[in-house]
Amino acid sequence: MNKAVKLGMIVLLVAFGTVTIQAQKSTETIKKTMPKAQVLLIDNINGSVMVKGGKGNSIDLTATKTIVGDTQKDVANGKSKVSLVIFRENDTLVAHIKTPNLTYGRNRNNKRGFGYEWDDWNKQKGYDFKFDIQVNVPENTHLIVRTVNRGDIEVTNTKASLKVTNVNGSVYLKNIAGATKARTINGQLEANYTRVPEKNSSYYALNGNIRVKYPGNLSADLRFKSFNGDFYTDYDVKQLPTKVISKTASEGKTKIYKVDEFTSVRVRKGGKVFKFETLNGNIYVNRNK
Repeated sequence: MNKAVKLGMIVLLVAFGTVTIQAQKSTETIKKTMPKAQVLLIDNINGSVMVKGGKGNSIDLTATKTIVGDTQKDVANGKSKVSLVIFRENDTLVAHIKTPNLTYGRNRNNKRGFGYEWDDWNKQKGYDFKFDIQVNVPENTHLIVRTVNRGDIEVTNTKASLKVTNVNGSVYLKNIAGATKARTINGQLEANYTRVPEKNSSYYALNGNIRVKYPGNLSADLRFKSFNGDFYTDYDVKQLPTKVISKTASEGKTKIYKVDEFTSVRVRKGGKVFKFETLNGNIYVNRNK
């Protein structure tokens, strides 16, 4: 009898404990309107980024900031220490996340670019954060858009160049026209164009399919590589010879020859080079109908 009572008490205590440690959450909406810039860099960490081009002359940003913690004190701490920072340098408008354990600025290995220093990332304790960002921009704005976790990147109706990077999420580029460098590690990569990009472009998805649609008048060389996948296209193509790359060894006496790992095909007369690479996924390059 006593044993049964004690077991019941334990069950009640566990159930009660589960209720009391539910996460606390705070949500805040941030709105900013800024003059247009030649280049917009959005450097998110946790959360989605959606960019839409239009005929306006300003950059209008709306961000939903979410802080989650075990206690209200943790949430308050996160609210005060994590913020969205926006600054302008020369022709570039930069929006990034400020946290106590990350430094943001000029990259150590690329003095012309901005980025995070991740050395102290694992020191964050007590709270988690997420920013879901939506931006309306003039359609001729050059874009650099990045995020890492818990969100996709979507860019729509733009005409200028794009550099888009995601880690744990997909990349969707809709009705675009500019030269593109798009990359994701764990997600799908899709792009469709209103006109053929005027410069070379590249697309990379480590674990996911790549689907790109160009106008029917495409004339380009397509280079593709997939370890566990295939290449599909509805364009008439001509396979190009495999390239052999040579370089001279450091001693200056021996030449090293290496076969290019990419397969190349030509659409019409060729010209620009569009490069597609995935490890675990298929590559689809089709007409934009």
